[in-house]
Amino acid sequence: MTSQDHRQRRSELGPYTVSSNPSYALTLTANPSGAGTLGGSGSYTSGTAVSLTETPGAGYCFVNWSSDSGGTTILSRKQSYSYTMPAADTTVYANFVKAVFYEGFEGLNRSTTG
Repeated sequence: MTSQDHRQRRSELGPYTVSSNPSYALTLTANPSGAGTLGGSGSYTSGTAVSLTETPGAGYCFVNWSSDSGGTTILSRKQSYSYTMPAADTTVYANFVKAVFYEGFEGLNRSTTG
């Protein structure tokens, strides 16, 4: 093949690019489904710090972020969490529980002295 043949063949193949920094998919899943609104899913390169956020739905309280749907491999208990993206497509779970309210209950965060 001549150099003219190589140029012709390259133009037939079309343009191409080589990525040295591939992106990986980060999927966020509320557990149970519909228990909250999640932010931070998308495509990221390995090593990127991704801000994960959650807002509980009506009647739910946030528990933790985990790497498994059962919530046993806890990543963080903070509502806003900085997750370091691995070199693989990944799913992170935001775990919630049903909020239980009792008549006359004054709240979990009330401190007492005495």
